[in-house]
Amino acid sequence: MGREVIYFDTSMLCALVDNSDPQLQAAALDVFRYLVQNSAKYEICISKVVDDELDDLSVSSDPRKKQMAIDAEKIVGELNLRRLPLIVDGIEAEKLAEEYEDKGVPRPRNVNGSPKNHDNDRLHVAVATLNGCKKILSFDFEDIINEDSIKKFKEAYVDFQQKNPALKDKDENLEYQSAYEALAEFVETDAALIDEERAKISNFKQIWKEEAEGWTKDELEKEYLAERAKYHAMYDEKADMTKKYEMLVSNHKLRIYATELARKTKSEMKTFETKKERKEGHLNEADEHYKTEVKDGKVIEITKHSVAKAAIEKLDKEIAAKQVERQEYIDAEDALAQGREKLVAPLPKILASGIV
Repeated sequence: MGREVIYFDTSMLCALVDNSDPQLQAAALDVFRYLVQNSAKYEICISKVVDDELDDLSVSSDPRKKQMAIDAEKIVGELNLRRLPLIVDGIEAEKLAEEYEDKGVPRPRNVNGSPKNHDNDRLHVAVATLNGCKKILSFDFEDIINEDSIKKFKEAYVDFQQKNPALKDKDENLEYQSAYEALAEFVETDAALIDEERAKISNFKQIWKEEAEGWTKDELEKEYLAERAKYHAMYDEKADMTKKYEMLVSNHKLRIYATELARKTKSEMKTFETKKERKEGHLNEADEHYKTEVKDGKVIEITKHSVAKAAIEKLDKEIAAKQVERQEYIDAEDALAQGREKLVAPLPKILASGIV
């Protein structure tokens, strides 16, 4: 299955680099970053219509518009955005645009006292429609992203479709959205996908737990280290959702392993503590002579108390080492929990890393 094509008109592309409206720019950037991060599923495209409009802006007497054109063209170049053709299966976008004009869409209006030329507005929609785009994203609320225009664009296409047999089986399913609407949709979609993934993972939790409990500690440590290496190799907060699912599965498994390793280590620690208690009990008993040894030229008397003290000293070291080891697994579990939260964070937070 191919990627969904998202068409950016010039207003959407320029919003990415125009800081005159911070709220609008923030929404555009969030959507842009989301689409780039999820490039396995989505493809951003433009057309020659966008190129022509950027060329016009680049020779504007307004310095802000000139800089906007330069910055927008830089994005197009750096991401090598694909340009959709103006002729699809022998059907010219200009012909569909003429159909829109005949239907009076967009509605005529004046800008600075003169009638606005809607030719490029119509071409943007025609190109996106004929190329089967999933969405057209625009901030042109007056001419494109409004209920009246959308209704008339769709009605005009139906009439145009009837006149062109090549379009018989190509219904118009284009979604007209601003960045605000697209962002809300992506947040909702990701939330649903994450919920689905959580449900899927929950089915494996009991299996992983039973496996971890059944393994010896050495076996579990081996599995834990292998899974941890795999997890760290693929961890990327900027990854697309498909990759994040793989990371979430590994994350959950590692947390279960770390929890069980901490439990097993605590059990080992308790074994040493029990032995220590027994040795400490020997100190309360009468001291007895075991043997005499010569060490470094000195005669050393080995007694029951001296043996117990040496054993206690060794057990203290073992207990301390197990405490450190157990804490490492607890810390690892906490770190994994934090990593999981970053992976399933709300969309704006996921996008906060910044690509542009």
